[in-house]
Amino acid sequence: MLPVQLRSPHSVVDGLQNTRDVHNTSEAARGSTILEVLLAVVIIGVALAGAATLMTSQNRSITSSVQLNQAQNQIDADVAAVRNLAETYTWCSGAGGFNGSATNCAGAAARNENYYFPVPTATAAIAAFETACKNTTSDTLNTTLVTAISSPALPNPSLVTRAVTQDRNNAFPNGDFASHRLRITYTSTTGASRVVLLVPTVAAWCP
Repeated sequence: MLPVQLRSPHSVVDGLQNTRDVHNTSEAARGSTILEVLLAVVIIGVALAGAATLMTSQNRSITSSVQLNQAQNQIDADVAAVRNLAETYTWCSGAGGFNGSATNCAGAAARNENYYFPVPTATAAIAAFETACKNTTSDTLNTTLVTAISSPALPNPSLVTRAVTQDRNNAFPNGDFASHRLRITYTSTTGASRVVLLVPTVAAWCP
């Protein structure tokens, strides 16, 4: 018969304690792992939110830059067209227009010195031109030119608008209508606004 080996109470208690320690250590490790995962999720979420905000800001900046370039190009093109109108505007017929071959005109090409003024024998046309030049109550010399500048719509009116006015100086008598100077104001939401001042070539023939 084999002898029975008895375990002391202390060894039994120690065994139970060791089992509890292992169990507690396992639970603590599990809890630590969950916290690490949650922390990682939060960090990733914050990083993604920051990246999304940065991308949105960059996209807005790119869009704004594109619109600014479009506005500047639109203004540049219109200014060139306006200057061409100012250089080809004539009073050779006795009224403002753009036809150098009309009655009382010499038939000269635009920008030629004989293009802007009526022929010497057209006394009525010459008188009408000089009256328009000397008008001190309104700029009748440029009436037709202002209409020609204002009529064509800009390619993208929601991006750029144009306004044509007489550039008057109230420090002069009657608001300085005799200068025949026009102010073309371009306004844009992109910051590409511009002001252009011009005097039509025909005004140089005013007495």
